[in-house]
Amino acid sequence: MRIRENISKLQDRLDRLERALDHGQNHLSSLEDMRNSAWSDSYRDRVDDWISDEHERVSEIESKIDQIKGWISDNEAKLR
Repeated sequence: MRIRENISKLQDRLDRLERALDHGQNHLSSLEDMRNSAWSDSYRDRVDDWISDEHERVSEIESKIDQIKGWISDNEAKLR
């Protein structure tokens, strides 16, 4: 019973992270549009910094997703 509860909590966390990943990817797309329409080099450089930061956040979220999927898999294996 405890393992099933743990899987449920992990699944909820995974769902939240997947929504955050989707949001981050959409934000990256918006930032790239901003960079492409930048009116000055200094603004383009600032947007590039934002893009870099967002890529880092997306990468961290992807790592967390992989980790949680592993934990879910481990817990499911315990139920077999």
